[in-house]
Amino acid sequence: MNFFRIRLILALIAVVTVVSAASTYFDVLAHKHTFAGELERRTRWMGTSLDRRGRRAGSGRSDGAARAGRELKSATGSLGLAIYDAQGKLLAWQARSSTCSHAEWAGREKRCKRR
Repeated sequence: MNFFRIRLILALIAVVTVVSAASTYFDVLAHKHTFAGELERRTRWMGTSLDRRGRRAGSGRSDGAARAGRELKSATGSLGLAIYDAQGKLLAWQARSSTCSHAEWAGREKRCKRR
């Protein structure tokens, strides 16, 4: 009788552990899909916003591009923003000083990463 109780308690603990792990897994999976959709929606919004505002501010001059870069960065709340012309030449860049250096934005050194 005592052996039966121990087996029953161990089976109950195993079942509760499996159900808890499965519940946690599916909860995390649901949040992952929600966050991926939210990231995609915000990325589309930011791209559309930058495109619309950038076309209005784009004059091709570097001083105008620097001003437009500051405005675009503050309007979207992004960490950094680089503006290139049609030939791929860097016109202006805006970033927090702790995020990137100018050479990293221009692609001359290692990729821009948080320090």
